[in-house]
Amino acid sequence: TALAVTFSLYRLAGRLGVAEASAFSDTAAPQAVDLRLIVGAALFGTGWGLIGVCPGPHLVGLGAAPFAPGLWLLLLNVALGMRLAAPAWAALCPSRLASRARPDAVSTVDEVRSAVARPGATTVDLRPLVPSEMREGGFTRAAHAISAVWDTESHTMSLAALPADRSSPLILYCRTGRRAGLAKAFLEAHSYSHVLNAGGVDTHAPTTLAALGQPLHRHELGVLVQLFDGLAPGGGSSTYTYILGDTASKECIIIDPVLEQVDRDLKAIDALGLTPTLAVNTHCHADHITGTGAMKRRLAGLSSLISKASGAKADRHLKPGEAVRWAGGRRTLAALATPGHTPGCMSFFDDSIGCVFTGDALLIGSCGRTDFQQGNPEVLYDSVHAKLFSLPETTLVLPAHDYKGRAYSTIAAEKSSNPRLSKSKAEFLEIMRNLELPYPKKIDTALPANLVCGL
Repeated sequence: TALAVTFSLYRLAGRLGVAEASAFSDTAAPQAVDLRLIVGAALFGTGWGLIGVCPGPHLVGLGAAPFAPGLWLLLLNVALGMRLAAPAWAALCPSRLASRARPDAVSTVDEVRSAVARPGATTVDLRPLVPSEMREGGFTRAAHAISAVWDTESHTMSLAALPADRSSPLILYCRTGRRAGLAKAFLEAHSYSHVLNAGGVDTHAPTTLAALGQPLHRHELGVLVQLFDGLAPGGGSSTYTYILGDTASKECIIIDPVLEQVDRDLKAIDALGLTPTLAVNTHCHADHITGTGAMKRRLAGLSSLISKASGAKADRHLKPGEAVRWAGGRRTLAALATPGHTPGCMSFFDDSIGCVFTGDALLIGSCGRTDFQQGNPEVLYDSVHAKLFSLPETTLVLPAHDYKGRAYSTIAAEKSSNPRLSKSKAEFLEIMRNLELPYPKKIDTALPANLVCGL
């Protein structure tokens, strides 16, 4: 509209004889061609198009002087720049391209079915585990999907969790389909050649998500928040901290808090309107100092829990098989002994929501190391298979760490495809004995502090 009005007024002024309205003089004497001006106009026009500036001023100029060759040259190079913009930005800044993708470009049912039928097809859930991703406390997921979280702030995602073969189909979904559209553009800019947007669990469950041919499983998580300890201002330990809340009692449990993130965690709890009553550590950590002690100093009535076998101080020491009751006795965590990474490792299973908090015993596609803190690979293998792999296969696996941008896994996925623990015991022992991992950076400060509750 603005261009049309400008053009019309410009032509009207010219017809009325307003000299200033003409960009070019009709009586100007012919001048010698200056190649420098031609090259300059071409480069200027190309740059104009590359940075995505509206070509409107050039169109207005042509309206005023439609036979001016300089303006035509400029406009043609603007078009060239616009044509080159997508591949140029894809190479220089893939996240910019992703941020401009159409969020509504959902694949068709037939396209999804065709992709699923191809060898190596992988379904990817882009959502983090936070209340905004749930509907009435429910978290619905495709049964065979892997987790790879889309970062809405940076418009990027980790590629480490995705298949190495970038030609195999990736079928993405989120809650509404918007992030899947952005992630599709991002992945295509990183040479993934067959990426589909299957939409979202809120909007496309009966159509494109149904075309996946997988059951959609709903977990009644209620209030569950997963928080990550990244780089500064965090401690950089890649630790997942969990806030598990109860809407009826307004109580919550915090699992594996990190010292550097105590302020963040308490703000999150306050925003949820909850009161923390229990702080649970899955084991005596060596890669970060627990935030339990600092929280206890600030919160009256907060009790700390850890396994008796850990040797660490706490208000309550847990034995294998013990029930941790909270929320007035309505909620229970089953304390499962899963030693091997350390002798005192415990996992905590909440049958009511179908989740197990596995600490370092079972990670997504991995497990905790066993070469320090009296670790034992044979004990780890036996405890994971006996205590964790015996849980319902739909159980969500929520570990204490992840290094590849994933939020969760399932017992079924880890039993079938964990590169370490799905092997025979002999193969597992061989893998663990040849990891050659570096000495933990913070163990000399973290371990002594954690033995006294992080104080």
